[in-house]
Amino acid sequence: MNDEQNPENLSPLDHNARLEHQFLAEYQSLRTELIKRLEIQHQIVLFSTAMAGVLITLGMLLSEIGTSAILLYPILAFFLATAWVHNDVRLFDIRSYIRARLEKKRLAGLEWENHLFIKRKGSYLRLAELSAFCIFVFVSIFALVIANQKLVEYKTTDKILFYGGVVAVVFSANLIILRRIQFLRGSKKHDQV
Repeated sequence: MNDEQNPENLSPLDHNARLEHQFLAEYQSLRTELIKRLEIQHQIVLFSTAMAGVLITLGMLLSEIGTSAILLYPILAFFLATAWVHNDVRLFDIRSYIRARLEKKRLAGLEWENHLFIKRKGSYLRLAELSAFCIFVFVSIFALVIANQKLVEYKTTDKILFYGGVVAVVFSANLIILRRIQFLRGSKKHDQV
């Protein structure tokens, strides 16, 4: 073993133990980040659901600004969908790294991410994506339909919010669908690792 790999000139056994300890620390750190990102994803979905309930309720109760409140939801939901997808991409990256770099090559006996990967293999439906799609897209469409029914006359602000909401719904749907396609392609690519 050369000095670059073992700068402290430890015995091979001590050096391997130190490396294993470092890999285990990295594994624990990545698992902690993974759990935190899952929590963030759940909070985004819960916040979006609560926000939809508040804005649609306000929209139904208030006559002056009610329609505008309802029309805000699809636009805000787009930004939350973007945050949700960002976390989903990072979750996939962390899981792939743990599975390919740590579990398979460094930490024998730790196989949770590999187990989950094998279990998910061939599955074309992820409930997390389905629930995100329903919350961010279908609830936004529902808000647009309610706002459209409530509008007697379209003010300029309402027109901007309505069309902005339509664009936001299309973008949100495409974002989640494209994430699904990326996930399927990434799973096939990481399957070869």
